Amino acid sequence: HRQLLELGIASCISRLAQLDNKRISAVEREELCRALGESIANGWKLFHSLEMTQVSAIGRAQLSLIQHAHALINSSALPYYYTGTYGLIGIALHFQAYDEEALHMYHNGHIAALATNNPWYIAQNLICQADTYLTLGRQAEALRVLEEALTYLSDIDEEHRRAKAHILACQADAYMVAGKHTEAYKKLDEATIYLDKMAIAEEFDYACWLQLAGKNALMANDYAQAVTTLEEALK
Repeated sequence: HRQLLELGIASCISRLAQLDNKRISAVEREELCRALGESIANGWKLFHSLEMTQVSAIGRAQLSLIQHAHALINSSALPYYYTGTYGLIGIALHFQAYDEEALHMYHNGHIAALATNNPWYIAQNLICQADTYLTLGRQAEALRVLEEALTYLSDIDEEHRRAKAHILACQADAYMVAGKHTEAYKKLDEATIYLDKMAIAEEFDYACWLQLAGKNALMANDYAQAVTTLEEALK
């Protein structure tokens, strides 16, 4: 499967290498951008159904394609493509426990995210960085980047409000790991302000919040509360 993937990518890169940006038409350039954008989105959709080695291979292949087609891609789309692809490779490496390598990818993605000038993309990148810092036992750095992420967001729409809830919950998780359960409860309480309890969202929703609240109760040895909260999350 991997050999077939690599052969297909090699063929596509060879074709891209032969393109002359003076001869390619505006329509062809638009088609190239559309295909790359769809490829990146599909890579993220496969995240939950493939092995992480496969996800990483797909992400690296997409990165090679973007780099080869760099001059042909619309400048406004380019940073979105880079941040999405670096993020996909980073999270695949993180789930394979290659956390230092994942951080390197996230840092590259952060530069691209800043170029989008889109606060939500920047915040998402910082959330991923924080999760990796936490895995590496670097709680102070995790909390630092989460505080930075909050500065990019406002209450302008549901997407921003949900991202703020997600970040506050990540801060709570960092405090749990450090054994600071009172601080964790405070951050979880703050997060509920921004959550619609009836909405379901893959990024973060009330069910996710309940899982973290149950985790905190469990780590604080409040077993009855943990069971109650986690049973509510299951519903």
